[in-house]
Amino acid sequence: MKSYLIKFFVFVCLCLLLDQSLTYLINRPSRHFDWRYEKVRESQLNAAILIVGSSRGARGISAEQLTKESGLNAFNFCYPGSSILFHLYCLETYLAHQTKTPKYVVLALDDDWAFKDNPWLSFRTNVLYGHTKYPDVNELLIAFGENHRLSRYFNVAKLRAVHFSWKRQEPIATDSIRPRGSMLLAVKNEHFQFKWVTPAQQIYDPSTERADYLAAYERIQQLCFEKKIQLVVAIPPNYQGPNAAFTKRVQELSSPRVPILLPNAQQKAYRDSAYYYDASHLRANGAEIYTHELNHYFERQN
Repeated sequence: MKSYLIKFFVFVCLCLLLDQSLTYLINRPSRHFDWRYEKVRESQLNAAILIVGSSRGARGISAEQLTKESGLNAFNFCYPGSSILFHLYCLETYLAHQTKTPKYVVLALDDDWAFKDNPWLSFRTNVLYGHTKYPDVNELLIAFGENHRLSRYFNVAKLRAVHFSWKRQEPIATDSIRPRGSMLLAVKNEHFQFKWVTPAQQIYDPSTERADYLAAYERIQQLCFEKKIQLVVAIPPNYQGPNAAFTKRVQELSSPRVPILLPNAQQKAYRDSAYYYDASHLRANGAEIYTHELNHYFERQN
């Protein structure tokens, strides 16, 4: 019995030693192609204009161009496929870990899914898989059921495939990231059939909105007011044209202190499929036009 207990003790010690050795894999810089989250967590950014949102913001707003035209450092922290709950998380994370508060936050809203359930928009937990070295990230993944509770104590339970990569992953063509975080699309989706449709009646049903999404939008506004940041809501163009009923709803939910920037209705490019990747996303040439429009706001402020 004594011999068995000794062997068991040695086995446990070896397992713990092996688990401790995994700290190297977990703590080293992430090998994921998207470097932005780690830059934010390590306080390596200083943006006067912070852009948050989903793919329409990532694809349709060029932080590089906005920096050049406005003279203010801009950073695009938008994630394709993300919901407004994740946009709030991105904003909270940025504010918690940067030494300087941005002067402006541009929130790109999806017309007209910003406050509704959508199979393409979610809280992007997969963005965080390579960052379990941060205890709060690991706790968040536990809360979402993505990591086991034992990951609080054992490194092996924190490991993901990205931790085993020895070089930075290569993104697919549509996910390449520019130096200031934008994910512009140079190509066109050749498989998408464009068809301009002008809705006979524009409607928006608030009864389908999610309470937690509305609360997230309210919290984004509160955070910006508390930090003395000017929040700017941008509704990027899409090939179907803007939904005026959705815009009205956004106005109802927004403080009078929050400007809502709409695409120029007279801009012919927004009805030309040559400027779109698909019906929802601008190509780089369309993003150049839209970013130039956004810059008019910052020109008026400075």
